[in-house]
Amino acid sequence: MAPWVRFQLGDGTFEAKRLLTAATLEETHTPQMVRRIPPADREEDEQLGLGLSSYGLGWFIRDYRGHRLVYHGGNIDGFSALVALLPRDCLGIVILTNRDVTQLPSAVAYSLFDQALGLPQTDWNAAFGRQEQQREAQEAAAAQALAARRRPGTTPARELAAYAGAYDDPAYGTANVSVENGALVLRWNGSTAPLEHFHYDTFSLKGDSPLINETDGPEDRQVFFTLGADGDVASLNLLGRAFKSQGKAPR
Repeated sequence: MAPWVRFQLGDGTFEAKRLLTAATLEETHTPQMVRRIPPADREEDEQLGLGLSSYGLGWFIRDYRGHRLVYHGGNIDGFSALVALLPRDCLGIVILTNRDVTQLPSAVAYSLFDQALGLPQTDWNAAFGRQEQQREAQEAAAAQALAARRRPGTTPARELAAYAGAYDDPAYGTANVSVENGALVLRWNGSTAPLEHFHYDTFSLKGDSPLINETDGPEDRQVFFTLGADGDVASLNLLGRAFKSQGKAPR
């Protein structure tokens, strides 16, 4: 990882060999799209000196106390990693830990940045702990509110097989719904998620799927179908988009 960080902090060369132009490497570290920051985190982020977040080409990018921060982490099966760069300060850190779904790598990286740059010390463990508590409280309140709006005892308007098929959106491509083991399953963009009936023609995404983002609220994890005047399923609402029915999915 150290050679990789050295390359990222350089001008596109590594050990006297040019791998990328300096302009191309810089473009990967340049914002390409805005990222949404959960409401629970925004105010404290500002107080801690963390600016708006964006995404470059394979990197998250934000301002860190007046220094441009380029970083990316990863989690899988009990392991977490973080690569964090301050390109203009020629400083890069790699944090590896054998714990999943944790802010530990960020807390360690930020603490080291503060020491290396002579910045005021912050208790990052406490800061991330507060954010996590706020997020959990908001999620619990949202889940409770959603449960209160649920209409118990309802059933889908049609038999499950009627919802199976292909649904298309010009920007988001095709989503496929099938019936498997007596339940609906959604496949879209290489991801799969079972659908659990919520009420009427609304279903909840379930399971460990990339379709479910950790920052999503309970309502963001729902999809619903609409029927046409003829009673056939006309569309699938996913991610706030109405995917139009294209008929039965190919077997």
